[in-house]
Amino acid sequence: MRNKILIYNDEGCSGVQVLAQCTEQHFSSKNVQTECVSADDIIKKDCLNENVLAFIMPGGAATPFLNKLRVLGNDKIRSYVERGGVYFGICAGAYYACRKIAFEQDVPEAALEQYCELNLIEACARGTLKEDFGLTPYVRPTPDNAAVVDVVWREDGEHHGTLYHGGPKFELMPEEKDAEILAYYKDAKGQPPAVLVKRFGKGTVLVSGVHFEDDERSLRMMSFALPEYEDKINNHCQIMRTKEKSRQNLTAKLMAVLDKNRISFGRK
Repeated sequence: MRNKILIYNDEGCSGVQVLAQCTEQHFSSKNVQTECVSADDIIKKDCLNENVLAFIMPGGAATPFLNKLRVLGNDKIRSYVERGGVYFGICAGAYYACRKIAFEQDVPEAALEQYCELNLIEACARGTLKEDFGLTPYVRPTPDNAAVVDVVWREDGEHHGTLYHGGPKFELMPEEKDAEILAYYKDAKGQPPAVLVKRFGKGTVLVSGVHFEDDERSLRMMSFALPEYEDKINNHCQIMRTKEKSRQNLTAKLMAVLDKNRISFGRK
C-alpha cells in the first residue's frame, strides 16, 4: 500500500518545512505520512519502494542534486516512477526532471547549461523569467528576484496567485509526446507552461515552476534572514494576502493529482 510521501532534503535543498506541512495537511487524514529523505536513503537504503505514493524534489539548486544523485540515485528515482510512483518536482526539482536546464544564460556569474540525466520530461527547463516579471537576475535568492504571479489552470481557466522565485518555463522538445500543460504563466511572454504532468511508465511526473506551497506566513519568515528587504517582503505579503484563496485552490489541484494516483493505486 502506498502510504508515504517522501521529500528530498539534502544538499542543495531550500527549507522543506513549509512543503512538509502542506503535504501533511492534505494527506494525514488519508493515512499517508510525510517523511524527509537523503540521497543515501535513496541510493543505499532503497527508500523509493512500493510504499511510496510520491517523491517530492523541492526548490533549491539542481547542481547539488546532480552531484549527490548521479548515476545510481537518478536510476533509482526513474525506476521508482516507471514502476508506478509519482515524481513531483518544484522549482529546482522541476528543472531537475527535464532533459536540459538553461538557467540565466545572459547573466555570466549565474549562467548554467546542464543535463541532469534524470530525463523524466523531454523538455528544456528555461529560467528565470526575470524580464517577464521585472525581477533582478538570480545570482543569489532575494526578494528582488521573487514575485507573486498569476498562473492559469487550463481546464477551468481559473487564475491562481502564487510565489514565483527563479523557477522555469518548460519548452517541450519534439520527441515529448505525453506531457500535458496543466497551468501556464498568465503574464509571461507567450504564456509558457508553468505546470506539466505526464505518464512515465506506470507512474506520473508532475512539475511546477512556482512555489504554490508558500503563503504569507512563509514569506514573512524571509524577513528574519534578510531584514534589509523588509519593505519588499511586506509588499509581496500584501499581494499574497489578496490571492491567498486562489493559492489554496492551486495547492488543492496539485495535491489532487497525487490523490488521483493514490486512489488508482488502491484499486490495483
